[in-house]
Amino acid sequence: MEYTTDVLVIGGGGAACRAALAAADAGARVLLASKRPPAKAGATSYPVAEMAGYNAGDPAVCGDVEKHYSDILEAGQGMADPQLAAILAARAPQTIRRLEAWGVPFEKEDDGYYVFKSCFSNSPRTHVIRGHGEPIIRAMMRQIALRSQITILDDAVILGLLQNGDGCCGAWGYRTDGTRLTICAGAVVLATGGGSQIFEKNLNPADVTGDGYRMAFEAGAELVNMEFMQIGIGFSHPVTNIFNGYIWEGKPILRNACGQEFLPAALPEGITGAEVMHEHRRHFPFSTSDNAKYLEIAIQREISEGRGTKNGGVLADLRHMEDAWVAALPDDCGIHHMWPIARQHMLEKGADLLKSPVEICCFAHAVNGGVRIDQNAGSTVPGLMPPGRPRAGRTARTA
Repeated sequence: MEYTTDVLVIGGGGAACRAALAAADAGARVLLASKRPPAKAGATSYPVAEMAGYNAGDPAVCGDVEKHYSDILEAGQGMADPQLAAILAARAPQTIRRLEAWGVPFEKEDDGYYVFKSCFSNSPRTHVIRGHGEPIIRAMMRQIALRSQITILDDAVILGLLQNGDGCCGAWGYRTDGTRLTICAGAVVLATGGGSQIFEKNLNPADVTGDGYRMAFEAGAELVNMEFMQIGIGFSHPVTNIFNGYIWEGKPILRNACGQEFLPAALPEGITGAEVMHEHRRHFPFSTSDNAKYLEIAIQREISEGRGTKNGGVLADLRHMEDAWVAALPDDCGIHHMWPIARQHMLEKGADLLKSPVEICCFAHAVNGGVRIDQNAGSTVPGLMPPGRPRAGRTARTA
């Protein structure tokens, strides 16, 4: 089966849907090829968190967008691309307005957005969308339905890119019924997500398997920062969910399968468990940049040395975190507002955090590297995530 289109978007999550909409609005015919229906594909809508944290500075506050840019560079410790960071920080606020126009509800407080401080930031800018990214996907699917120039193949497993003398010009693969696909395209957008399925414990759906990295590499594209893998603590039993940073401000009690509180003995002299948890309120992922690192190290050591539970975790006791107790805590991390949301979310998934301990462990989450792109999203292979108007109607060969 052969297709010809102006832009081929490979993937079915939030990035793929957004790319398809942008290409269509630029006047291109778009084919979106996904392993699963976009509403069920990719990490954006995967139900593994009580909220999506959407980071954007406030243009009405002098210097706030610039502070967002500075925080990105500081967190990246010299590895972030300054041009791309500047574009992200500058354009993030307008994307909130677009999503709201499409019907995505952001958490509000008083007369404005509710925001809190997380993700290594030095000021509050994390906007909240309840239900993780599912509201974003639903909104974009409604928009896609309004654009007749977007065609969706929701059972397509793309295995390789096509190239000719000018660069990337399409892709090939198979549909789930075994039919081979050849798709000729003027431009190809890789939106296949990360590759954390290579880890036994991960917070991604089964279709996030690193396909795009392999295809891009085999086509000659440069990959960058692939060694930076985001690892973080998550609830692991009886449900799976991200253990967001603000929860650590509640100082949960950690025990191994033997019932022992293991954190105090795992810490260097002069550092307390309360201090380590307080530090971890600033971010979800593991980082060596602060003393929060001792939480992941201690948890993983208990599991690796055989003191974990039969499910491969350790026990976290949050039963003391009644709403009134949490409300009395000092709050610079969002715990007052977010803890009731998290607790209700977990209750709906089948875990009452105030009735019994739950299990947690370290999970693989996001790959922070990928295909190197320029400020126009062009890779080092012409036609693969390229700038400018896409070119169509070229002869293809298998890469």
